[in-house]
Amino acid sequence: GLYQIVQTTRTNNGFFGIGGGTRTTNSEVTTGIDGGLSQEFSRVLASLRDGVLTAAGQLGIDGASAVLDAFQVNLGRISFEGMSSSEISATLNAVFSAVGDDMAAAILPGLSAFQRAGEGMLETLSRLATEFRTVDVTLASIGMVFGTVGLASLEARTRLVELSGGLDAFVEGADFFAQNFLTDAQRIAPI
Repeated sequence: GLYQIVQTTRTNNGFFGIGGGTRTTNSEVTTGIDGGLSQEFSRVLASLRDGVLTAAGQLGIDGASAVLDAFQVNLGRISFEGMSSSEISATLNAVFSAVGDDMAAAILPGLSAFQRAGEGMLETLSRLATEFRTVDVTLASIGMVFGTVGLASLEARTRLVELSGGLDAFVEGADFFAQNFLTDAQRIAPI
C-alpha cells in the first residue's frame, strides 16, 4: 500500500497565556493502510518534535518551537509492497531518521559543522545538548559559570569537551579538581 502524510503543528499562546494550546493537523492520503498505522506515524512525528524541542531548550535556542510550527513534514510515498517486515522497519527508520535530521537542521543552522563521522543531524543535536547541559552542571558544581552564549558558546563547550578527552573525562577532571583543590566550604557552596 501507499501512504502519504503532511503534518502541520500550530501553536497559539493565547492572551497572556490564557486560551493557548497546540494543534496538530495531518493531511493524509492512504491506500491499503489502516488508521492505526496513520496514528502511529503521527505519534512518531510528535515524539521527534518533542525530542528536538527538548534539545533546543537545553541549548538555549530561541524560537525553536516557532520554527517547528512552520516546519512541514512530508513523508512522501512509501510502498511496502513485496517487503519483509524487517525491510519495512528499515525503510520507516530511514524515513523518520531523515525527518528528525531535517527538524534538527531547521532549528540550528550551522549544525553540520558539529557533526561527527556517521552521525545524523538529530544525533548531533542530542549529543550537543547533553554536552552543553553537562558542562553547565559540572562547572556549577565547582562554583564556575560558562561565560559565553549562543553559537560561540556551543563551539567553545564542544572544544572544551574534546580537549578534555570526552564528556566523561571532563566530568572526572572537574571532580578531581573539586576534591583536591577546593576547600570544604567551596565544595558545598554550589549546593
